[in-house]
Amino acid sequence: IEGPWQASERVLACIDPTPGALTVIRRAKRLADRLRAPWEAVSVVTADSERASRESRDALLEAFRVAEELGASTRSLTGDDPAEEILAYARDQNVTHIVVGAASRPLWVELFRGSIIRRLVRGAEDIAIEISPHQARKSLAMLGDVLRPPPIGEIGGYVGATVLVALATALAVGLDQLSDVPNISLVFVLPVIAAAVRYGMAVSIYTAIISALAYNYFLIPPLYTFTIADPSNIYANVFFVAVAMLVSGVAARSRAQTLIARRQARRAADLESFARSLVGAESESDIAAITAETASKLLFARVVVLAPTAGALDPIAEAPGPEMLGVDDLAAAQWAFVHRRPAGRGSDTLHGARWLFMPVPGERGFVGVLGVRPLDEAARLDPEQGRVLDLIAAQAGIALDRARFAHDAADARVEAESERLKGTLLSSVSHDLRTPLATVRTAIESLQQFAHKHDAETRKELLDVAVAEVRRLQRFIENLLDMGRLDAGVVRAKRELIEAADLVEQAVERTKVSLAGKIVSRDVSSALPRILADSALAESALANVLENAGKYSPEGSKVVIRAFRKDRRVVIEVLDEGEGFPPAALPRLFDKFERGVEGDGRPAGTGLGLAIARGFLEAQGALIEAANRADQHGASVSMSFPIEEG
Repeated sequence: IEGPWQASERVLACIDPTPGALTVIRRAKRLADRLRAPWEAVSVVTADSERASRESRDALLEAFRVAEELGASTRSLTGDDPAEEILAYARDQNVTHIVVGAASRPLWVELFRGSIIRRLVRGAEDIAIEISPHQARKSLAMLGDVLRPPPIGEIGGYVGATVLVALATALAVGLDQLSDVPNISLVFVLPVIAAAVRYGMAVSIYTAIISALAYNYFLIPPLYTFTIADPSNIYANVFFVAVAMLVSGVAARSRAQTLIARRQARRAADLESFARSLVGAESESDIAAITAETASKLLFARVVVLAPTAGALDPIAEAPGPEMLGVDDLAAAQWAFVHRRPAGRGSDTLHGARWLFMPVPGERGFVGVLGVRPLDEAARLDPEQGRVLDLIAAQAGIALDRARFAHDAADARVEAESERLKGTLLSSVSHDLRTPLATVRTAIESLQQFAHKHDAETRKELLDVAVAEVRRLQRFIENLLDMGRLDAGVVRAKRELIEAADLVEQAVERTKVSLAGKIVSRDVSSALPRILADSALAESALANVLENAGKYSPEGSKVVIRAFRKDRRVVIEVLDEGEGFPPAALPRLFDKFERGVEGDGRPAGTGLGLAIARGFLEAQGALIEAANRADQHGASVSMSFPIEEG
């Protein structure tokens, strides 16, 4: 079904680069409020837009910003016929009301190019056209826009056009001398078209004029004078200039449209790449850096991204390099962030600043400020660049908001995990402190109250029990302190060259109580190269592993400690003959408070041993792995250390 569909009202404001654009915006807003309808503002970028004055471009950019502040969505269309582009877009968006400004162009332009409003009315069909009158631009100003030379390389364009006319003159004179060629003046159309395509409208008009003069001087009798003897040649010359200017206008507009389309395609590709880069960025600093680099590339400007920190705005990314912001710049940035409006250079507020600052909107509020300062100090952003800046700020705001949300969610998960670990720790402490303390208290009270009834052997057994439980408490407290050091990040490894055999003997001696009743077997060659490790941390890690092996192995079983070389590392492996690890627990073995065995019959402990071992080993560049034995029941825990180079 061809639109518009009359299911609901929709208002479209059509603006051009004139001060009256604000009147159109406000009229469209009032109409949308009265109809309770959504509305948007559009502008059509044509070849004439490229020649618009700085004041005209600023007026259009300001109109777009006002429209966005009033709740409209904005869009720039591209085409050679504004009326056709507006109607096509209106039908595509099911627009029911179009608001357009009247008399924005002088009469001579309307006569030459036709009236946009008349074409809108004729093609509107079911779309209502609201005409908002505003002051026309002066004819001389419009003529200045049309004839304004290109901003870069205009002198080279005029020189090149002069050379083309000289070549065309030489060709025409040569052809005229060789034979009587009719319509020799058509030769001069070639440089006019070439100048229009290569250099634009102003240079092509200059080319048409000097071509007519050259044609008159070298080819129309009397030769070598600007006097024209035959009146018919006067008409021919006039028509030649008219045709040449008409052709040059068409060619120049075609060139301008091509350049606009190419530039917009490049910017669209760059913005698409920018959006893809933001998807892959996770941290605020990465997002800010990508934003600054993209904005600097697309806007040919210095760019700084500022974010609120402790009540002030601080730079978090700059491109193409570090920038120093003055007091006026920082004041403009703060004003833009607080009032949620552009401030600084080229704006209505604090325009003495060297930078233009745009607030960066997020989904949960404004998240920062984007500062722009053109590399050309005399330049200012045109409407198209302003739209690009708005798009970059909007996408960056969403990405920054997402990163902060992810950071907040991660903090919430960490806090929840901390609460869970705190509960686990309190439960473990209450159990693992109460049990040995009760045992020690019972033993001591028995010795205190019934010492005269106990023989020497009984007293020794009670003291041994008390000492064993005290050692257990000491080991428990040491584990808690070690885990606290690891969590605080204060563990610092001092690597040195040590013998693997010495490390094994020290760890076995340290855990002889835990290994009592087990058969400890060592298979450590003295020919192994020395390992790079922190002797104290490595011993504590191996002791934790041996203590676990002794705790979870039955009486009389064998605990094997073997060391061997594997590539550029030495592996120390501990094998026991217990029940091994539950398969479901394998992925979590090195987590804090993880117990390999569940139930009432499990040995006492905190579940910190393997977590501490991993922390100590990773701090010194070593690795730890755990698995069930493949040859029989039991667990296997292996630690690998880097070896001495050489």
